[in-house]
Amino acid sequence: MTEPDRPLDATRDVLLESITGSSERLGEILASADPTVEIGSCPGWDLRRLAIHVGTVHRWATEAARDARAPSQRPEDPAPGIPLGPWLLEGAEALVATLADLDPDAPTWSPFGGEHTARLWPRRMAHETGLHRVDAELATGLMAPNPSQALDAALASDTIDEYFEMMLPAALRRRGRSLPGSSLHVHCTDVAGEWLVWAEGSTLEMQREHAKGDAALRGPASALALAVWGRRWPGSDVWPLDVEVVGDQGAATAWLALGGA
Repeated sequence: MTEPDRPLDATRDVLLESITGSSERLGEILASADPTVEIGSCPGWDLRRLAIHVGTVHRWATEAARDARAPSQRPEDPAPGIPLGPWLLEGAEALVATLADLDPDAPTWSPFGGEHTARLWPRRMAHETGLHRVDAELATGLMAPNPSQALDAALASDTIDEYFEMMLPAALRRRGRSLPGSSLHVHCTDVAGEWLVWAEGSTLEMQREHAKGDAALRGPASALALAVWGRRWPGSDVWPLDVEVVGDQGAATAWLALGGA
């Protein structure tokens, strides 16, 4: 995989603030919404399941980042009757405190490919928490008016970068799926961020540059991040509103079908 400089490189403080902000927003939603509401962007989940997922991931990542090794077991779910909002925030606070004390250049363990230094954890947890915050907002009708406002633009661009660099290759290995035979260009129109991705055999190749692909996605970084992660907005059938598709529509659809919870 080609490795030029990333178009954006958020500081640790910004990433930790994002974890805190998204967790607090989830706590607000849990305090007022029906926990059985279906999470349409995560099939089979309801709001309670999403909250438990985020809370257990935070606790799991805290242990993995702190000890630089695979956690010995999955964190326990909250006991029945425990209010989910405070439980989720407790885990988020412990995660942020742990990540704030890490040396970003220290070696770490992770189940993902790519860089294995501690700096990956604030990035991964900020994007994980932000995406699931949007999932909860979509399910409860509390989302931003349009997808270009759902995520901070700079962090959304980095979400796209992380997806192609680390998360999509890991998901393909885990699920045993193959890549499309086409190429895709993704171009943020509001902040820095351009990528060309294609397959070399079973390997995902990426260049961070302006280049022609079989299909191109253009739009605000937030909308593009939701698109590549398989999120949809009310009123859109294939990709989020605000995303312009140029070139081979079938190629764009094939690439966007790879995203998921």
